[in-house]
Amino acid sequence: MSEFVKLGHDSGWVEVELKGKPGGRNFVIRRHLANDSDRTTFTLDGRDATAAEIHQTMARLNVQVGNLCTFLPQDRVSSFSQMAPNELLKETQRAAGDARLTKWHDWLVDAHKYQKETKDELDRKLGALRHKQEKQVQQEREVRQFQDRRMLQRQLDVLSLLVPFAEYAQYRDDWAKSKEFRNQAKQDLKQLELANLPFKNAQESVTSVALLGRCPAGAGGADQQGEGVLQGPQGQGPVLREVEKGLESQGGQDQEGTLQPPPRD
Repeated sequence: MSEFVKLGHDSGWVEVELKGKPGGRNFVIRRHLANDSDRTTFTLDGRDATAAEIHQTMARLNVQVGNLCTFLPQDRVSSFSQMAPNELLKETQRAAGDARLTKWHDWLVDAHKYQKETKDELDRKLGALRHKQEKQVQQEREVRQFQDRRMLQRQLDVLSLLVPFAEYAQYRDDWAKSKEFRNQAKQDLKQLELANLPFKNAQESVTSVALLGRCPAGAGGADQQGEGVLQGPQGQGPVLREVEKGLESQGGQDQEGTLQPPPRD
């Protein structure tokens, strides 16, 4: 600060008068400088004051010495030209004189920052939601496929259990038809045996007569007796008539129909 003292003088002072608020008095601030020291002293309206009191008085009057929009020293021109737009806007608002402008501006900056952070968080959550929705759709498709497969597997298990029962029912039907055919065949056999009984009796008679005819003793009497049995009255023996009746009855049975097996399904 000693460089501001005029050459050839030991001390000096700088005085400024600040206009007070409407209806109030002005303030006179003087700063004393010494050539042999960087220490300075202040007076406020003619009385000694500290640097803190001077700053408080300037703050009440909204004097912004550090604001380049209000006070631009020559050595700060380059700094003023390098100020960013947002910094220049803040200093301009401060120079306008209303301290609320700066507060409002800071509030708007914070609100915009919060809005941007909220929007980024919302976009992130929306992206996560879309990803989860796509994953849910895929999982629902997999669940439906699993349920369909499980249902088909149950149907397959049920059918696997029903196949042996179906085969058993088919075999039982075949067995019942075979049994019915067997019983019918037995009845037909009995009827054929009854119908063939006269022929069988006649055959047995012929066989017995033939055996008697082969006996060596009494061959002549036996031949006559056998011939009489064979011939009988009117030139035919009773045995021959029985044989003819048996053959006729067997022929009638053959003409009526033969035994047919039941149809197979």
